[in-house]
Amino acid sequence: MIRSLFVGLAITAALATGAAAQAKGFLGVRVEANAAELEDVGEHVGVRIVEVVANSPAQAAGLKTGDVIESVGGTSYRWPDAFHAAIDRLPPGAPVRLEVVRDDVAFTVDVTPVARTRARPEHVVTHLVDRERIGVRFGVLTRAEARAAGFRPSEGVRIAGFWGQSPWARDGVRAGDLLHRMNGRPVHDPREVIRRVRLLPVGAPVELELVRAGAKIRVRSTVSRRARRTERVLVPLLFNYRSPSEEESEWGVLFDVFQTRFKDGQRRTKLFWIISWTTGEAQSLREVDVPDAPAGSPR
Repeated sequence: MIRSLFVGLAITAALATGAAAQAKGFLGVRVEANAAELEDVGEHVGVRIVEVVANSPAQAAGLKTGDVIESVGGTSYRWPDAFHAAIDRLPPGAPVRLEVVRDDVAFTVDVTPVARTRARPEHVVTHLVDRERIGVRFGVLTRAEARAAGFRPSEGVRIAGFWGQSPWARDGVRAGDLLHRMNGRPVHDPREVIRRVRLLPVGAPVELELVRAGAKIRVRSTVSRRARRTERVLVPLLFNYRSPSEEESEWGVLFDVFQTRFKDGQRRTKLFWIISWTTGEAQSLREVDVPDAPAGSPR
């Protein structure tokens, strides 16, 4: 009986040790790329804090919303998924030094992560479309999609669809493909892809490395100049069209007996001024947190 007791204690200790080894670090911050404008994406340094959890290690260390974390333990991370993956790898209870910039003042702070009690939630991110050069709608990959494709954290974007006469669709890219590299460099974010495309001259060749149904493929395509957008067409009493931006348009016919409006990827249609319905999906990049317990929601 004593021997059984010792065996049971040994098993319990081993399980506890294994659980501790698998525990993921938690600081209590949610971050975004430190890039306010499209022109900054890919050239930025660090990640910006957009939320600090109450009573978390980050709050205890004095971190605030708006702080820019330029490095964790001496390593810099540009993209939120790569940053959070690094935090996940931190052993709970072991302090780590962060390099932080607040209001253009740089300083360092030591933070002691605790064990994460809930899985880090995915973020539901809608799409970003480029109509100017390539006519492609991009989506952000989930962590599961990135792992299944063999990408590193934060790498890769999804080809969600096409707009107009897209040169990429013409040359063999398909909706659902996962874009990993463009001209030999990894891609991380839809905004980064669009910025890199717009820096290329019209007619420039583009080498794309994609994953389709688990297989790696290469596609050569080009960058073209997209057609200019029509902003207003008016035929009094008969037809009225207005498009104040690429992501918003509306039109109506016969005193607006039939009227439709497209905004943020959703199309709202009215018939006889009283019957209405909404269809479509968002095409602008917008992030929405998946609801979770307060201590586990931010990463």
